[in-house]
Amino acid sequence: MKRDQAVKQLAEIAGIREVQRMRAETDAMRAATVRAEKERSLSDCERRSRSAHENWLEGVSATSFVPELVHLLARHVIGSDIAVHNVAAEADRAAEELSSRATAFHRAQVRQDLARDAARSAADRDIRRIDEAALQDALDRHAQRRRVG
Repeated sequence: MKRDQAVKQLAEIAGIREVQRMRAETDAMRAATVRAEKERSLSDCERRSRSAHENWLEGVSATSFVPELVHLLARHVIGSDIAVHNVAAEADRAAEELSSRATAFHRAQVRQDLARDAARSAADRDIRRIDEAALQDALDRHAQRRRVG
């Protein structure tokens, strides 16, 4: 393989790595959005659960105790506690996904940096090789003129 082709291929690899990094960044941003939505849902669910608990306490401590109403409120409290548990589990999974996506993004960033550095170094070496060949050619012509002259 010629050096020019190698330099072009390294530049193409650097371009591919940049696309991969952008994809990983997009995935991480989506995961962050999902996590924020899950955290908001959890906050809302916890607020509703606190309200259900307060309603149950009011029903139990009311002067006119109605067993049927207290029973319904207790079932609502249990349901809201289960909902909080489920939404919290979803929020935890979203946080883990965000962590995974962030790690993938950082890996992609490192890979892109390495590929870009390799392409830049190869291009610099190629330019240096061309410059050295041109300089050698100029020295050879100068030496030849001195011998002829």
